[in-house]
Amino acid sequence: MKHLVIFTILMLSACQSTETDTSMLGANEAQLHARMQTTCMATQEKLTGGTYDTLWPACECYATTTLKTLDAAEKDHLRNTSVFNDGAKDKALNALDFCRLKRP
Repeated sequence: MKHLVIFTILMLSACQSTETDTSMLGANEAQLHARMQTTCMATQEKLTGGTYDTLWPACECYATTTLKTLDAAEKDHLRNTSVFNDGAKDKALNALDFCRLKRP
């Protein structure tokens, strides 16, 4: 299982475009929250087969918890790149655990 996770991460890294996703430039807190919640629901649906009704509360928890723990620099990095930096990744993973969601 551990090897599968590492392989998946490596494959996703190899497939990433060198262009930066700028779709979140200038996003306010509500927009960041909505993006995190939507992404959480799509990811959790794939991982668990859950439905919107069952995933919504936990993904709401995840988005809220993650945003509360990110500092200004981490939020700016997210806005500029649409991905978490290393510090924010750890906080997001902790939020997944706190909200009882499955880690990707």
